[in-house]
Amino acid sequence: MRLVLTVCCCLGLGLPFAYALMSAQPAHAETLWVTAFGECRVLGYQSPFSTNMAASVVIGAKNMNTGCFAPTGAHTLNLPNISAFVDNYLAVADSENSRVIFFAEPLTIGEPASLVYGQPDFFSNGFGHRPKQLNHAGAVAYDSVHQILAIADSSNGRVLLYENNLTLNPRPNIVLGEKKLTQGSSNGIFPSCWGPNPTSFYNLAVRSATPTTLCNPAALKFDSLGNLWVAEQGNSRVVRFSPPFHNGMAADLALGQPDLNSDTPRTTPDGLAGVNDLAFDSAGNLWVADWLNGRALKYQAPFSIGMAASVVKGQPDMFTRDGNVPYGDQPDCHNANESRICDASGIAVDSAGNVFVSDFDTGRLLIFSDETASSTPASVILGVAGPTTAYSIREPVGLAIQE
Repeated sequence: MRLVLTVCCCLGLGLPFAYALMSAQPAHAETLWVTAFGECRVLGYQSPFSTNMAASVVIGAKNMNTGCFAPTGAHTLNLPNISAFVDNYLAVADSENSRVIFFAEPLTIGEPASLVYGQPDFFSNGFGHRPKQLNHAGAVAYDSVHQILAIADSSNGRVLLYENNLTLNPRPNIVLGEKKLTQGSSNGIFPSCWGPNPTSFYNLAVRSATPTTLCNPAALKFDSLGNLWVAEQGNSRVVRFSPPFHNGMAADLALGQPDLNSDTPRTTPDGLAGVNDLAFDSAGNLWVADWLNGRALKYQAPFSIGMAASVVKGQPDMFTRDGNVPYGDQPDCHNANESRICDASGIAVDSAGNVFVSDFDTGRLLIFSDETASSTPASVILGVAGPTTAYSIREPVGLAIQE
């Protein structure tokens, strides 16, 4: 999704779902961390999970009833997006502050961050395309085996790689999506690939995709072999970069498109539209949050260019999306329920096979307890519409799981 607007697009919807009738599953021991983009905070939930349960920990706010509009600092977030665990830290892409900040474990309510990337200190929030700058960071990922940290520098249309360097605002070693570390493809706070007059963070690319360029990279994950996978929202695709990494290298595989030069959004088994997040399950299969199609898709390993997904969650089949709203406009959420997703903005899968999906414009987090079957209803739904409390998740995005 777009990570640059200072006004959130909705305040959550009061939807007539029979949440109280749903069972309290799964009961696998873990902590789920949910980034609430529209509340400027990250929420922690302890298993076993149950419908409409309260979060137990909040990061980026002083208490459970505090939302956005706090000054930039070590304790605060401004429209945060996708987070990841990096050694003993929770690293959060703090998009409107154009930085990634690191909170040390054990995570406690209102704790200050310990490290920052993209800014010289905890009180700055400028943006740019120099090597040590970011422009609305969208995501962070970490390869613990090779000790490589990756940041999706979304509005600059690039991914920055940092090797063995958990220090205060280090210089990155490698850039993907651009030829040099000094380059970034932005139109002010917007990606230049959106064209000269973007209208919302639902926009898609107006320039052609290539194997070496990126349009609004929204999420990142490393697989077990050290390959870096990038959810490229603007080009409606997921691309893979295989090591050894070097500046300006080409991706070698694409999902959601028939080749590395296509970017057409589609509602098909082999298509994607504005993809916003991705996750690997314990078997190495790839799950994708297909944002503008309102669904989560599973791609069965081994992978090939343009392959079809094998499982869908959030829609009755591989060819359906909610409403008839054109791609690039805010989705129509009137059909959203325990089986239907409006706009899938985040995804995670735990070792027990439970699939967690954020539904952005409905302010919900859906948990599906069977990853093998398509179109099953969620067994648990988190997120209560209304003011900012321990029960609300306004505009949820990225997810992280501790097991």
